[in-house]
Amino acid sequence: MTLWWQLVGVAVTVAIAVVSALLLVFVLGAVMKPRVTEEDEITGADSVEWTPRAKPDPLPTPADPAVRTG
Repeated sequence: MTLWWQLVGVAVTVAIAVVSALLLVFVLGAVMKPRVTEEDEITGADSVEWTPRAKPDPLPTPADPAVRTG
């Protein structure tokens, strides 16, 4: 009889976990948008959300005096 109750306990635990996870997904899906728009995907979600402003350092070119030798 003990094994039977252990299996029932495992089944109830799994059922509670599945129902809780589904409930969480549906509630968050109703409150928050789950995906970005197609336009934002093309532009890049990071640049849309965070608007990065850092400029990369320019690479030296052969015309720069520091690069020329001689």
